[in-house]
Amino acid sequence: MQSPPETHPAPSRWLRLRWFGERYAVAHLVAYPPGVVAAFASIPLALRLRGDEVLRVGPDGASYELMQRFAELFQLDPTSAAQTELVVVYTLKVALVTLVFPHLTALPWALAAARRPAEPALGEREPELERRRRWFMVSMLGLTALWVVVGVIGWVWVLTL
Repeated sequence: MQSPPETHPAPSRWLRLRWFGERYAVAHLVAYPPGVVAAFASIPLALRLRGDEVLRVGPDGASYELMQRFAELFQLDPTSAAQTELVVVYTLKVALVTLVFPHLTALPWALAAARRPAEPALGEREPELERRRRWFMVSMLGLTALWVVVGVIGWVWVLTL
């Protein structure tokens, strides 16, 4: 005689939220390395793409208060402060976009975890969840590799001018 299949109660809302939050917290932590690499890599990119603007900046100085304080602290003349501000603002925008990307690519993984019908048994594999986790990790490695290549090319260009 066969025993009836074991049924698990449906996970509570809090358990589903925990499953989502665990994966999203991992994504948040994993976002920092590509973000930092992108910030460093975008400095030569800013000089290449906004170089004419950097060279044409006037003696007005930096427009943001933080950059004005930075210029005062490091005794930069107004022109250098404005040039630095152009590069820093570009770098921050690139880093911000790069930091948003991991949060977006983690959504399918986190949502798949939150939508599963029951907690898996110990050692049980969940192919859909693993596929989405793999997609997330590959996208993070690809994003980081992309910025490493851009950074190496950019810094070689800057250092050989």
